[in-house]
Amino acid sequence: MLDVYGSWRGRATLGMIGKVSLAWRLVQDGGLVLMFTLHRTDFSSRLWFPYWTGLSGGTLIVSRIVVYAVLGRLRHAGMNMRRVAVVGCGALFQ
Repeated sequence: MLDVYGSWRGRATLGMIGKVSLAWRLVQDGGLVLMFTLHRTDFSSRLWFPYWTGLSGGTLIVSRIVVYAVLGRLRHAGMNMRRVAVVGCGALFQ
């Protein structure tokens, strides 16, 4: 739905951060609705929930940025090169 696990090669980092943030917010909102629906709000602190949401969401975003930076450096170093054969002639070959 949000294409969070799709390939981000060549895409903007801010777009990835926005989609991950939106997806995490939807998950946390669903959990909050479920807690109020089941009347189990006494099991978790109202102060703990926003801290948990922010800290875990921030960790998700930072870890993705680090992983994509490392993969970008590996690609730039040539670790992701593939050999291809181009077959054809004329304008399509050029």
